[in-house]
Amino acid sequence: MIYIVVPVFNRLHFTKACIDTLIAQDYDKFKIIVVDHGSTDGTSEYIQVHFPEVIILKGDESMWWTGATNFGIQKALKISECDDDLVLTINNDVEVYSNYLNELLQVYHNNKPCLVGSTPVDINNPGKVLYVGTKWNSLTAT
Repeated sequence: MIYIVVPVFNRLHFTKACIDTLIAQDYDKFKIIVVDHGSTDGTSEYIQVHFPEVIILKGDESMWWTGATNFGIQKALKISECDDDLVLTINNDVEVYSNYLNELLQVYHNNKPCLVGSTPVDINNPGKVLYVGTKWNSLTAT
């Protein structure tokens, strides 16, 4: 089982698109956990009606992204039923291809034990990588 933790704070239009692409996955052994940390745009209510299979956790705006993510991970670990279960954190403004979870699992199984991450690309130009992280040289501070 993959537990997908999605912290949200307003921006319902992004959250709808994110959940739509997650639900459309070829791989079907996953649960989505949305952590709404203080939305005022009806996000939780919309998800409850349109995506009843999604677990909704309520927080408040003091959690910020990190607190909401940690809250969702704690829930995933609590409800996990198997040592082989995995946790994926994803931002609510991300849309993924239908083979996304299968691809992540393949990379994981070919390299475990490991952490697996994704490279964000421009939704309108999938060949354009937006960023891949940072590199910091501790000697030169660059």
